[in-house]
Amino acid sequence: MRREAGERRVGDAERGRALATLRRAASEGRFAGSARYEELVQRADGAKTAADLGAVELEARRLVPERARIRLLRVIARAHAAGRLDFEEFLHRSDRVQAPLSYEQAATLLADLGVVVRPSRALRPTRGRARRLLRPAAFGGAAGSVLVAVPVLAAFPDQFVSWLPVVLGTGAFSAAGTAAVAVALPLRRQFLMADRPERPESR
Repeated sequence: MRREAGERRVGDAERGRALATLRRAASEGRFAGSARYEELVQRADGAKTAADLGAVELEARRLVPERARIRLLRVIARAHAAGRLDFEEFLHRSDRVQAPLSYEQAATLLADLGVVVRPSRALRPTRGRARRLLRPAAFGGAAGSVLVAVPVLAAFPDQFVSWLPVVLGTGAFSAAGTAAVAVALPLRRQFLMADRPERPESR
C-alpha cells in the first residue's frame, strides 16, 4: 500500500535539518525568548513522519523575526505619536509585537494602520544562497584572469607559464571581490530600508 508524502517516515538526517531550521529561526529572534523554541525542538526530536517535521518548520517560518518586529514597533510608536492610537492601544500592540508573532497575526494587528506585513525570506535553504554567490564569483574570477592573460599572451607569449601565478592570483582576487559585492549589495539595501515606514498596500 502506497503511503502519502506526509506519512513518509523520517530519520535522523531529516530531523537534523529541521533542527537546523529551528536554530536559524532562533538566531533571527523569531521566538522572542519564549519557550516555544524548546517546544518545537522537542516536537522535531520526536517527529516520526514528514508531516510532523513539516508542521514544525512551517510554524517557525510563520513567526516574524526580531528585526521585523522592531520595525513594527516603530510603526506603532509613530501611530501613537500621531494620535492614531491611544495609550492603552499603544501598550497592547507594543506588548503583542514583542512576543512571538506570526505574520498573519501581525497583519491583523496592524491592518487598521494601513501596514502591509510580508513574510521574511531569511530562512531560505543555504544551498540557494551559495549558488547565488558562486555565479558572480565565477564570472568575476574568469573576467579578472582574462584581463591579465590576454595582454600577457600578446606581449610575452614565450613567458606565459611564468606569468601563470599572476593570472590565477588576479582571478582569485577578482572572484573574492565579486562575491563580496554580491553579499554587500543586499545588506546595504536592507540597511537603507530598515527605517522606512511601511506603505499601505496600493489598491
